[in-house]
Amino acid sequence: MISVFRIIQSLASFLWSILMIDHFYQRFLKNKTLSSSSADEGHVFNISEPVFEHEVLQSPLPVLVDFWAEWCGPCKNLSPTFSQLSKDYAGKVKFCKVNVDQSKELAGRYGVRGIPALLLFHKGQKVGESIGNVPRTTIEDLFKKSLSI
Repeated sequence: MISVFRIIQSLASFLWSILMIDHFYQRFLKNKTLSSSSADEGHVFNISEPVFEHEVLQSPLPVLVDFWAEWCGPCKNLSPTFSQLSKDYAGKVKFCKVNVDQSKELAGRYGVRGIPALLLFHKGQKVGESIGNVPRTTIEDLFKKSLSI
């Protein structure tokens, strides 16, 4: 009876270890990466909460953040415009994307209630925003109004 108890205890300990390793990977390693999108998307970075402060709030450049979701049709429609702007404004504005399904806390912190939501940050502060699949000129007007570009 004692040996069965020890086997069950060892198995439970083993399963707990696997669960903790997976949790650590999901929480820290997987989300801490800063990945650039494919070459056809220009200089767009997919970021998550662990790197948001460093990549957005502490950036020396203004940062346009696209809060989006995989299932969102208007988000997908906005993506080519966002990518082209990242090429055209390279060196002047940094372009980042935040998946709201993976970073719900971050979206909530900045009051994102509808997507796509474009938030413009400069010197650690939100200086402008635009909601919805807006035309390129609307985004450029946001730059001109908020940043004098």
